[in-house]
Amino acid sequence: MEKIFNLLLFLLLFQGVRAQDYDLYLCIGQSNMAGRGTLTEETSGAIPDVYLFNDRNEFEKATNPLNRYSTIRKELKMQGVGPAYSFAKTMATQTGRKIGLVVNARGGSSIQSNLPGLFFVAGEIASWAPNGQASENIRAFNEMISHISDFIPNTACVSSEGLMPLIDYSDPHFCTDSQIVLGERYAQKVLENTSGLRVLFIGDSITDGNWGNVCSPKPSSERSLGDMNHIYGSGYMYLCASYYQGNYPEKEYDFFNRGISGNTLLDLEKRWKEDVIEMNPDVLSVLIGTNDIHHHLRSGNGKAFDFEVWERRYRALLDCSLKANPKLKIILAAPFVANTGNMRKSKNFAERDSMVRRCAAIVERIAHDYHAIYLPYNTMFDELLKTCPTSKDTYWIWDGLHPTPAGHRRMADMWIERVGLL
Repeated sequence: MEKIFNLLLFLLLFQGVRAQDYDLYLCIGQSNMAGRGTLTEETSGAIPDVYLFNDRNEFEKATNPLNRYSTIRKELKMQGVGPAYSFAKTMATQTGRKIGLVVNARGGSSIQSNLPGLFFVAGEIASWAPNGQASENIRAFNEMISHISDFIPNTACVSSEGLMPLIDYSDPHFCTDSQIVLGERYAQKVLENTSGLRVLFIGDSITDGNWGNVCSPKPSSERSLGDMNHIYGSGYMYLCASYYQGNYPEKEYDFFNRGISGNTLLDLEKRWKEDVIEMNPDVLSVLIGTNDIHHHLRSGNGKAFDFEVWERRYRALLDCSLKANPKLKIILAAPFVANTGNMRKSKNFAERDSMVRRCAAIVERIAHDYHAIYLPYNTMFDELLKTCPTSKDTYWIWDGLHPTPAGHRRMADMWIERVGLL
């Protein structure tokens, strides 16, 4: 098997098809799509938010082997892990929508026997030739299929480069790990070709706003991803998303809220892989810091806050994201605090204010170094409190930490003005 032995083609024609509230995908092809990877404990459970069309014309919770209900498959014992598994898993995670799969593949079938579907794996039969001529045919096949989008609209090609065989290099079937990588490549290509920019907001309660219909700091996996009345929460993130999606529907922006109340930078680090890297955003907006200082002051341990460690941790998270997506657009917002509401009762406000401002200065320096957009929310609220006096000092920030609707509106205005058209 050469590095580009089997090129993988899918048609994006059915991206908009829905059945019973599922995003529907038809998976057809030959043995690799049928699944020849070895079933493992990790790949044997139900796939969250993924449903398989069965022989009763119903959608059931999807479990491997996914080709079990195929009308043309070979015996069931031959069915294993195929790319549809990780494809559907990735799509469900990154879109937050339920995925419906119709899998109908048969090992040994040629490309001529397949009907157009969402995507299919083919090429083993077409690329084989006797008398040692396989390599030449493979190269010709790969060259042809790499230009498929030039003459068939809404198509794309995914390479199998770097994938490993199930047994040895005379075997046209991929191993389990390679089948998983293959499916993830499919998902990435679908997302690239059918979605607008993916914009992710992450932070603490100021970003959270009870998104996902949750009024407690639950992790993202335990929040509702389908309740569109509460998908963004209530705050500046919601206002930003509604502005772009309402004014530019043709761009099909995807917005995601991953703020969790009470989070510190260390908390973000613990969930960065799941809530940022695996979400694969094109734009990342971060607002964090006030809880780091809040929890430190409440601990009363007498130790100095380690700003150097805090900065290194912040930079490490951005490095991780840029490694995953070098083209990532980054927006970094300054943490803030105000001597309003209940905060006026605090005996250590001056110390808190000084520490939060030092964190803001660090964020500004990081933004400069990473060529990110910096949002000086701290100085914005300073100016509002100074130049827009009201009868209540809680007009902009009601408890010293959390903005009011008016404050969130001003935060969103700055975000939109500084970031511009995405």
